[in-house]
Amino acid sequence: YKLTVKAADQPGTFPYFCYDSEGNLLQYELDDTKYSLVQSSTDANDDYSSVQVGFFKHEETNGYGFILFVDDKALTFLYLDESFYFMNALGYGETLTDVPSIGFEGHEKLGSNRGYIWSRSLPLLKDYWLFGSGPDTYPLVFPQNDRVGKLNYLGNINITVDKPHNFLLDYAINTGIPAALALAIFWGIYIFSSIKLYFKADFSEFFAKIGFASLASVVGYLGSAMFNDTNVNVTPVFWVVLGLGVAANRLYKRELNR
Repeated sequence: YKLTVKAADQPGTFPYFCYDSEGNLLQYELDDTKYSLVQSSTDANDDYSSVQVGFFKHEETNGYGFILFVDDKALTFLYLDESFYFMNALGYGETLTDVPSIGFEGHEKLGSNRGYIWSRSLPLLKDYWLFGSGPDTYPLVFPQNDRVGKLNYLGNINITVDKPHNFLLDYAINTGIPAALALAIFWGIYIFSSIKLYFKADFSEFFAKIGFASLASVVGYLGSAMFNDTNVNVTPVFWVVLGLGVAANRLYKRELNR
């Protein structure tokens, strides 16, 4: 449903008015220290019974704020200079704006909400496609102010998205698309040449066993990394195994040419 909040011309007991999706004024009903919204009699499609409102005066700015309690989630806003600001977990005001997204519309919860993260990460490539934003700077460039999206798809409006859950997307944003493509080409050449090398091998040779085991490990890791991020505990092992696989391929080829 849609809830519209407007500031009163003369703040008093109720400094804000709430309206339903059809523009009908919703009434307040006192419930302990909060005010519950009473369903509009002319709009039976939307249910505001789970919404509560609390008012407060912001002493530092002398402005009026309100807290929306929706499904046990508290959203704090402040009205200042004829604008609404969302108060984040650090107590700073943010202007909520529409955040660019690409793809996954209607499928944001795909893969444990990865659809949402990917859809908000892909637009970053437009700005950082060549050199990237810098190693490990993904949390700084992700639109952390997408509070509405976080609330709808991650269930936590103040959560910090610090990884894209896709290693190629992570490389592309942090170091640029050319760097990500270079890695993808390198891995592709290794996998293709290894499959070609071991396709008819009998694996009686030591290096053939080592090489094939390394290939299986690399493919398994890369497959998993399409939906996960690099990990400081695992990634060094991956590169060691990859190097071992490249060396085993060369030594196995040398044995075949004897």
